[in-house]
Amino acid sequence: MRSSPTVRALTTVALLAIAGCYSPTITDGTLACTSDGRCPRGFVCREMLCYSPADAATDAGPGGAGAGGHAGAAGSIGSGRGGGVGGAGAGPGTGGNAGTVGGAGVSGAAGAAGTGGGAGTIGGAGASGDAGTTGRGGTSGAAGMGKGGSGGTMGGAGVGGAAGTGRGGTTGSAGTTGSAGATGSAGTTGSAGTGGGAGLGSTCNAGTQCASGFCVDGLCCNELCADKCKACDVGTSRGTCTQVTSGPPHGTRGACAGSGSCVGVCSAASPTACTYPGADVTCRDASCTGATLTPRAGCNAAGACPSATTTSCGDLVCNANGTACLAACTSDAHCATAARPYCEAGACVAGRSNSAACQSTRECASGRCVDGVCCNDACAGSCQACDVQGHVGTCWPVTGGTPHGGRAACGGGGVCAGYCNGLASGQCFFPGAETSCPCGLLGGTCNQQGGCQTVADICL
Repeated sequence: MRSSPTVRALTTVALLAIAGCYSPTITDGTLACTSDGRCPRGFVCREMLCYSPADAATDAGPGGAGAGGHAGAAGSIGSGRGGGVGGAGAGPGTGGNAGTVGGAGVSGAAGAAGTGGGAGTIGGAGASGDAGTTGRGGTSGAAGMGKGGSGGTMGGAGVGGAAGTGRGGTTGSAGTTGSAGATGSAGTTGSAGTGGGAGLGSTCNAGTQCASGFCVDGLCCNELCADKCKACDVGTSRGTCTQVTSGPPHGTRGACAGSGSCVGVCSAASPTACTYPGADVTCRDASCTGATLTPRAGCNAAGACPSATTTSCGDLVCNANGTACLAACTSDAHCATAARPYCEAGACVAGRSNSAACQSTRECASGRCVDGVCCNDACAGSCQACDVQGHVGTCWPVTGGTPHGGRAACGGGGVCAGYCNGLASGQCFFPGAETSCPCGLLGGTCNQQGGCQTVADICL
């Protein structure tokens, strides 16, 4: 760019003054600096014009703090926060003032590069800030040390943001373990990661709630615990898969087969299978109706009760409780069959034997019921009987008394009356002449017919 005639003239005067050839009166800002930034002795160069040192101290301070910020544009040499970004600008505008991070060097001779000061207005999100956008890929983010680095939060959502060295650092807010990163809250190492979850024995609804990954029987369990007779909620072992030693399977495991008293249960015998009761466990009590017995039944060791079977009580009927057959009869009512309708000595018989008590002849095998017992003979003699002690059931002469049962009395009267005296014939015995008897006015004797007589069988 070519300078104006006025500038060239002033420059010439300055050179002459510096060389000692020209010494005009110089006021602040009226004399241009040389091309290499020099002024007459006692002046300093600022913005290509010469100023006294006092004014220069006010304006040229440490860079971006200048009143008009003019020297800020020269910050390309400075290491200011906006430094390095200053391009080739020449604008000493107020934008330099905004470039707080612009140049600061007293030696702002490189002010020609102060354009970066202008760009400093964008400093907060300026060229570096834009580069921060690429922080999403991590490439510029890593180099962005300026404010744009904080703008790199956009990069935080980027896949590569995790590698940025900016404020969205290595594990930025969306990093590998970040709450919103590629492996966010649902990620591999997120808040619900492998190390999370409740401890053993804690209540749960799903395995994802447990540190072990297993939710069994409503509790966090140390393993899957799927065997039929194991569970995670057993007594004091809650949270540990433990064998169930009694009762039905726990939780949602399938029930054991069987029903009633024969249903299977868990036991110490097996962790994988149910145990079933055997014949020692009653599944049906015995019952008896009429003369038919349904015996007791025991389980078949497979969960079922065997089908009912029945048996006859034989000649006898069931007991009064209806639980068993009678073992013996005590009356004819206890005999169940027509062939053996009579009870004798605890057994049912077709006909009672001699000496057995009876009420009718049909009860007796002999066909004779005499004197209340079955007898071997009709035993019709007046002084015969079938109930003579020691001879019951046998027709036997009666001694020392009157005829038994319904037999007619022997007859006679007084001392001559007949009586049973054990005669084998079963006839009554009548006293004879050996027995004296009163006979009218005279004494007589018995006539063996039950009467008393004197001479010629006449009782006078």
